[in-house]
Amino acid sequence: MNKIADDHGIPTENQKILKKNNINPSAGPEILTVPYNLDRKIAYIRIYEGSILFVENVESAESPSKWASEFEKEASRYLLKFNNPAEPVNTVG
Repeated sequence: MNKIADDHGIPTENQKILKKNNINPSAGPEILTVPYNLDRKIAYIRIYEGSILFVENVESAESPSKWASEFEKEASRYLLKFNNPAEPVNTVG
């Protein structure tokens, strides 16, 4: 967290760091900036290579997360694909 404070100018006490759950998006993001995690090693928090962390500057730890609300919106979106057998398939892309 000190690295984020130095590189991005977000004081440590104002950081809220979230990790998106890609396996089960409906479970919501995991908030990593809880007191329990502050003295733990990165591997114990399950931050591995390829993990994407979302950092935001909040006024207090109890402030609602803007990223969490975006993840909720994304989890409720659907992708619809239509197939019309009467039309030829476009194989070019």
